[in-house]
Amino acid sequence: MRQIEIFEEEGVDMKRVCIGHSADTTDVEYLVRLLDRGVFLSMDRYPGGEGRPNWKHRNRTVKALIDRGYAGRLMLGHDYAPAPILVGAENIPPEEPTRYLFVTRTAIPALKKMGVSEDVIRTMTIDVPRRFLSGKE
Repeated sequence: MRQIEIFEEEGVDMKRVCIGHSADTTDVEYLVRLLDRGVFLSMDRYPGGEGRPNWKHRNRTVKALIDRGYAGRLMLGHDYAPAPILVGAENIPPEEPTRYLFVTRTAIPALKKMGVSEDVIRTMTIDVPRRFLSGKE
């Protein structure tokens, strides 16, 4: 949190700050404290694993934040490229169909099964990034 305090001390507009790799923690209370300071969170590095929360844990964290009303400050993304899956490779786990479409093919359908609406998915994947990158709140 000290980094956020430094930004605030320097007069940074918190609406222009996005904290990446936020899905590397499942500490929802910590993430809520960040969001309450006005920043955006990039819930990325799907599918996770390798010493970090896996995609199912990431989805549970995202869902907890959505349930608390923060969908309008969350962005979903990959920012992680596991070892390539070769065309025609055998024994590809069904939850990992491809390294660059994991969010759209696995994480988002699972969020929908958890009760996240299409509107909220659109908010996190299209509307929030557009608002953040354009600077138009």
